[in-house]
Amino acid sequence: MTARARIALAVVGLVAAGVALRASGALDGLGVEGLRAQVLGWGWLGPLAYGALFAVGALLHLPGYLFVTAAALAYGPVGGALLAYAAAWLYVMASGGAARHLAASMRASPAVEARMGKVRASWAWRLLHRKPVVAVAALRCALPTNLALTSALVAADISPRAFILGSTLGLLPQVLITAALVSAATG
Repeated sequence: MTARARIALAVVGLVAAGVALRASGALDGLGVEGLRAQVLGWGWLGPLAYGALFAVGALLHLPGYLFVTAAALAYGPVGGALLAYAAAWLYVMASGGAARHLAASMRASPAVEARMGKVRASWAWRLLHRKPVVAVAALRCALPTNLALTSALVAADISPRAFILGSTLGLLPQVLITAALVSAATG
């Protein structure tokens, strides 16, 4: 099957699922208040389900602000921001740990070492290693939960402390700004 055929099949499947959900009435009352009531009705499972969906969405390269928006709508601007920040932070730390584990086994490869020689000579490498916390925070502001960024930061062999601190600081602006915008838009 060609790539175009797979994409077309996926689109048709998503449209069919949407039509089926709409026809079944599963989407009735799924406005802001309906979403809030449904999620709050899940009790303590709501935040766990949200965290799992956040991780799956990030792995599928869905933008983090979609999940921040959903959390702010369901749990309010403060509760949603706290939940979204916690989910984003846990996702970034878990994916960073997994990438660090995988990178350790790849570093022994002569092909990887040959390619890294060129990267180490670049201006980006020097900046990242001169002020790693600032560089990681700035990159996280631009690409908060991006898996490729996480892998690149791990491959750059910055310290775990710089990765954690920079990610912790860099995730905050996106979550706060998105939650504030959602709060202003929904009144």
